[in-house]
Amino acid sequence: MNKKLFSITFASGVQGALQGIFMAYLGLHANYLGANALIIGLIFFSRNFFQIFLRVPFGELSQMTGRRPLILLGCSFFVISYFLMYAAETWRLIFGSTILFAIGMAFYYPSLFSYIGDISTDNYGKVNGIVFQGSDIGLILSALVTNYLLRNDLVDLKNLFGYGFLLGILCLIVMFIILKESIDEANKNIVTDKLNHIVVIFKRSLNSLVGLTKHDILSRVYLFQFIISFTEFFFVSFIPLLIVFHIGLFEEDVANIIFVSTCVVFLFKPFLGSISDRFGFKRPVLIGLSLNSIILISITFSTNIIEIIVLYSLFISFSIMCYLGVNGATSYSVDEKMRGLAMGGLGFWVSFGRSFSSGFLTPIWSYFETINDDKGIAIRNLFWISAGVILTFVGVLSHKSKNLEIRKNS
Repeated sequence: MNKKLFSITFASGVQGALQGIFMAYLGLHANYLGANALIIGLIFFSRNFFQIFLRVPFGELSQMTGRRPLILLGCSFFVISYFLMYAAETWRLIFGSTILFAIGMAFYYPSLFSYIGDISTDNYGKVNGIVFQGSDIGLILSALVTNYLLRNDLVDLKNLFGYGFLLGILCLIVMFIILKESIDEANKNIVTDKLNHIVVIFKRSLNSLVGLTKHDILSRVYLFQFIISFTEFFFVSFIPLLIVFHIGLFEEDVANIIFVSTCVVFLFKPFLGSISDRFGFKRPVLIGLSLNSIILISITFSTNIIEIIVLYSLFISFSIMCYLGVNGATSYSVDEKMRGLAMGGLGFWVSFGRSFSSGFLTPIWSYFETINDDKGIAIRNLFWISAGVILTFVGVLSHKSKNLEIRKNS
C-alpha cells in the first residue's frame, strides 16, 4: 500500500468512527432529551439539507485548494459536533450539532472521492473498497468500545460523545501529520485571487449543477445515486429506533450489531468494489436495491440479535456495492480536471436523496405514532412503506437506464 493510499485510508477510519457512532445514537439521544417523532425526523433532515447546496462548490473548491485541506476541515467539523452533542441539555442544541456535521460532510466527501479518483487508474472500485475498509476499521473499534462502555454502565450517551470529542482531537493531529495531497499542481485550477474565486464558485454553483444534470451520462448516474441515498439513509437513521422500540433490545445492542456486522462486511469491501469494475455499475445497483427493499421488510420480523446481524450485514454489503458502483461511474464519466466538480454534483444528489428520505418519511412516521401511540409499531410500518417506495424507484431506474453504458476513462 503506497503512502497516499495509506494516509487516506487512515482518514477514512477516523471518519468512520466519528460518523458511525454519531448516526447510530443521534435519534436515541434526541429521544432521551425529549424530542418526538417529528423533531427527530427534522434533525435527520437537517443533516442532509444543509449539504445540498454545499457539495458542488466544495467539490470544485478542492480542485483549487487540493483535497487534503478540505478533508481535514471536514473531520474538524465532525469533532466539533461531538462537543455540541456532549454539551446538549435539550434536543435543540442537537440541531446545531447536526448542521455542523452536515457541513463537515460537504467538505469531506467530494474531496475524498476525488482523492480516490486521483490515486486510482482503472481500478476505482477496488481502491474505493480498500479505503472503505479503513472506515470499517474505525467503525469496528468505536462500536466495540461503545458497546463495552454502555453495557457496563461506565458512561451514558452524553459522556460517550464527550469521550468521542477528545479522541477525535487526537486523531485530527495524527491526520494532519500523515495525510498526503493527491492532486498535482498541473491538475489544480490556478487562480490569482483565491478569495474572489471562492465567491465566484458559490455564485455559479447552481449553474454548474444544472450543467452536470444535463450531462447525458451523469444525469442518469445521479438518479441512481438519489435512490441509493434515499434507501441507505433511511435504514441507517431508523434501524437503531427499530431495534430498541420495536424489537425490544437495548441501546448497547445497537453498538454490538454495528460491530459484528461491520466485521463481517470488512473483508469483502474490495470485492464489493470490484463488482462494478467487472460488471459495470447498473446491474449490481438494481439488484442491490431490490434485495435491500426485501431486507427492510424481513428485519421487522426479527426476534433475536443474530437475525438482525445477518440482515444488517447483507443490507450494508448491498449498499456499499451500490455506492462504489456509482462513485466509479461518476469518476469514469469525466476527465480529471472535472472530477472534483462531478463528485460535488454526485454529493448534491447524495444529500438530496437523504433529505428527501427524511422529509418524505418523517410525516408518515409521525402519523403512525399518533394513531398507534406506539413508537415500535410506527417504526415497523415505516419500514414496510419504505420497502414499497424503493421497489417502485427500482422500476423507474430500470426503465431510465436501458441504453446506459459507461466505459472506463471515457
